[in-house]
Amino acid sequence: HISGLFSCPGLQTGEFYGLLAEAKDRFRFTLSLDTQYDASESWTGDGGGACVAKLIRLSDVFMPNHLEAAGIASTVAGLTFGADDPEEALRHLTDTFPDTLIVVKCGEQGAIFGRGDAPLRRAACPALAAGECVDSCGAGDCFGAALLSRLVPGLSSGGSERRRRLDSTSQEVKEAVEFACRAGTWCCKSSGACVVTVTLEDLEGEL
Repeated sequence: HISGLFSCPGLQTGEFYGLLAEAKDRFRFTLSLDTQYDASESWTGDGGGACVAKLIRLSDVFMPNHLEAAGIASTVAGLTFGADDPEEALRHLTDTFPDTLIVVKCGEQGAIFGRGDAPLRRAACPALAAGECVDSCGAGDCFGAALLSRLVPGLSSGGSERRRRLDSTSQEVKEAVEFACRAGTWCCKSSGACVVTVTLEDLEGEL
């Protein structure tokens, strides 16, 4: 898993990409990417827009939030996608990177996801009562960890099984994204990103 791409210039180099691509081809591991926010709002990285695009194309799963998806889609397309319409940005990203499962985190609105030319789908977040949302710091990371915990088992088999596990139209992927939404929501109930460890029992209690 690669996280914080825009905060780590060393991850944006051609040398790192080459090493990653060679290792992925050799060892057939699953690669996920969460760029996190680009403080410069250029969405290109030190290696230019091609750097980000190459890493998304190499990834099996890409999970930006709605702001990041709009910024990256705008850079890749040379157009402008608004953060208030994440579905438009997601559709461009799935068209551009058809082999990557793309899951866009939309805060309290849940998540939207898709792969290739399949219809986009949505997963909702559990509703929180007034005062229950204490701090959203770390919610995106919690979402990502929960999503991967459900998606990764079985991906190592490769071939048709791997494609099936990443098929955005499957019930397995929908349930994985819904599980991730529950995890992100649960994280918002306490202050601080790492103060309270989220357990499987916690999330099962949200069912």
